[in-house]
Amino acid sequence: IQLDVSSGPDVEAAFETILADLGRVDICVNCAGIGIAEKTINRDGDPHNLDHYRKVIEVNLIGTFNISRCAAAAMARNEPDEKTEKGIIINTASIAAFDGQMGQVAYSATKGGIVGMTLPMARDLASQGIRVNTIAPSLTDTPLANQFLGNEAKKEAAEKRHPLQAVGNPDHVAQLAAFLLSDSAAFITGQIHRPDGGLSSVRTF
Repeated sequence: IQLDVSSGPDVEAAFETILADLGRVDICVNCAGIGIAEKTINRDGDPHNLDHYRKVIEVNLIGTFNISRCAAAAMARNEPDEKTEKGIIINTASIAAFDGQMGQVAYSATKGGIVGMTLPMARDLASQGIRVNTIAPSLTDTPLANQFLGNEAKKEAAEKRHPLQAVGNPDHVAQLAAFLLSDSAAFITGQIHRPDGGLSSVRTF
């Protein structure tokens, strides 16, 4: 279904279509996101473009909440399974939520917002049998990341920052999501999970 994740009517209509076609919603994994490289003021002293900032907020943060609220409403209609579970929501944040770099003021704000809403959303939905968790990976080898890596030298430099000496790949995130969707994670909700190659404990001051 092609839609604008920041549009309330688009997303509401999409979930009506999903329910009509499939009858229920069990899983929601929020991955839609964009990023820009723009400092608070540029080298000429001009302020950050406010429309660019607003667009990142709308897609990454509002979009994540918009999809989650409609997914939760659909999940709440389900009959609970033997674990009294009705559905699972997984959001995607980033290491930038905790350790944003220069030029990431917009992106980091959105990912920090996703981290911040994880626990209250999990608490909101616990009585409905819906679990909510967030994955916050470090730099992962995706088309979006390649905009910032640019070339092999930058990628090698990024790898050297990680104690595991490698940037992440999409499988690392997908396999963590699969675990969080499994019965083994039935008692895990409201948590931030960081597949970041050990950068969580690295401080460079």
